Amino acid sequence: MQQLKSDFVEELESIVSLEPESPQTQRKELYSDRILTIGAIGHPNVGKSSVLNALTGRKVVSVSKTPGHTKHFQTVNLTNTVKLLDCPGLVFPSKAPKNLQVLAGCYPISQLREPYSAIRFMAEHINIPSRLHLIHQSNEIEWSPYDICDAWAVKVIILPHQTLIIPLISNPELTFLAVFHLLKLYLFVTWLCL
Repeated sequence: MQQLKSDFVEELESIVSLEPESPQTQRKELYSDRILTIGAIGHPNVGKSSVLNALTGRKVVSVSKTPGHTKHFQTVNLTNTVKLLDCPGLVFPSKAPKNLQVLAGCYPISQLREPYSAIRFMAEHINIPSRLHLIHQSNEIEWSPYDICDAWAVKVIILPHQTLIIPLISNPELTFLAVFHLLKLYLFVTWLCL
């Protein structure tokens, strides 16, 4: 890792030390201070801040699993002639549905208005009931996104807190809470995706 960083820094410094190829005033002004600034731009939550931390070998900018954590531009001096620039994530108009953006980690789960479509997409590509050892609450063969979330709510929310007085029944509010729990499992726990 240290050798990779060293090679990277040497290459950047050699680029900065090159004399301008043409005598254009604009180019001379651009590199008049002889400092190369490299910016990290892209969608939210794709690892821009993590790359800067990896290049410097220490934590120089804050990182989070939540999209939109970096709020403003941050510069970090890599060497005397190379600066790194961390930018907030850029959100471009996307033709991809919000549920797919959530599953890609580019859109916050908390802002998803209709989360069951994201669960449906997951269920089409991953056998969630089998992977999570879910028991269908109505003993049907087919699993709807609501059924998956309902079974997950019973397994992780209701069943662990069940007493002899409270019957084992599903609760729509807990089922809705289970949706967000499943989406977070998908994003942050790799064994669900494998």
